[in-house]
Amino acid sequence: KGEIDKLKVNLLSGVSILHIDKEKKIITDSNGNNHRYDTLIMATGSRAFVPNNAQLELPGRFTLRSKGDADRLKKHLENTGLPEEEQHVVVVGGGLLGLELAATLNKKNIQITIVQRASRLMERQLDSIASRLLAEDVQDRGIQIYFDNEVHTVFEDLNANGLEITLKTGKTIYSNAIVYAIGTIPNIELAKQSKLKTRRGVIVDQYLQTSNPHIFALGEIAEFNNSLYGITSAAEQQADIAVNYILGDLSSIYSGSVLMNILKFEDLDLCSIGMVSAPENDFSFEEIIFMDVNQRYYKKCIIKDDKLVGTVLMG
Repeated sequence: KGEIDKLKVNLLSGVSILHIDKEKKIITDSNGNNHRYDTLIMATGSRAFVPNNAQLELPGRFTLRSKGDADRLKKHLENTGLPEEEQHVVVVGGGLLGLELAATLNKKNIQITIVQRASRLMERQLDSIASRLLAEDVQDRGIQIYFDNEVHTVFEDLNANGLEITLKTGKTIYSNAIVYAIGTIPNIELAKQSKLKTRRGVIVDQYLQTSNPHIFALGEIAEFNNSLYGITSAAEQQADIAVNYILGDLSSIYSGSVLMNILKFEDLDLCSIGMVSAPENDFSFEEIIFMDVNQRYYKKCIIKDDKLVGTVLMG
């Protein structure tokens, strides 16, 4: 609260925006009030992607996007009445979020199964060697992984007060909860309704300006050069450039962000930055690799024109 007063920000919490009138430069909020603007900045973020058949309104089915989601999952597991070592949670998705959730619950001695649609873990952030070493580390923790697999049905298991989950391959798993951690969808409905140019996100230029010069978009909804950046550092960088431009400085230009991912796992250091694999048959790229498989120690640097353009660091 003190910080907001210091910044002289007029904060309206618990209010959403229903309509933007671009011609009159007026927005209408969920209380029916109108607000005028000179410049409008949209930073509506994203929500968890949920498969059509997930039925989140039924007990035992969760996504993980906010503190509220985490609290609900925690409360649900406490209400099973079972000791932690007898509880079982199925995590759908082998990306950063799914793995970090699995590791945290596993540390509490809760049994974990990961269902991963791809043939390896963190397939967008790691190369195949790092993925394999990571999978070995995860399995050594007692976490079961089913690769190349998807959840087919989830029914309530009336005998055990839990869930009966069948996979596409026909395998049946009994668990106390299922958590979907399979990515996010940018919240671009308001931008679409306002007839701003959108594709997967809201299309922005090098100043983070949308197709309307008085409206800017930042963070997980901003699509620049066909790319969306779902990382905090990108949103902060975009905010700096948009502010400079709004204040009349045209010299700072956005050219995209370097993707950086750090997996927060106990006793395992793993991060990837920039490119994770050099393009095949392009000899202008050089890959330098240090590796000790027994120690799960793997460092790969990708270099182009004497410049580091990507790295995977493990151990």
